[in-house]
Amino acid sequence: GLGITVNGATSPGFTEQTVRSTVLLCQELQLLVVAEGAEQSGEIDWLRENQCDLVQGYAVAKPMPFQEMLEWVHQHSAAGPAYI
Repeated sequence: GLGITVNGATSPGFTEQTVRSTVLLCQELQLLVVAEGAEQSGEIDWLRENQCDLVQGYAVAKPMPFQEMLEWVHQHSAAGPAYI
């Protein structure tokens, strides 16, 4: 897989084409794409629209103790594994 850092993906001046091209390249190579550092819901929406496989960051969930994380995953598993 490949991780892409996306802080500021929806802010002015961000090169969306770079991330979009990277995602397309990874798909062609059959690699899993993990976007790291999504801090705003708009970034998650944009990544979802552009076929990113997995997203991690404060917009998804803040750091939490292990037990809380297990409960969080159980509660949010209906959203699908691509965005938890």
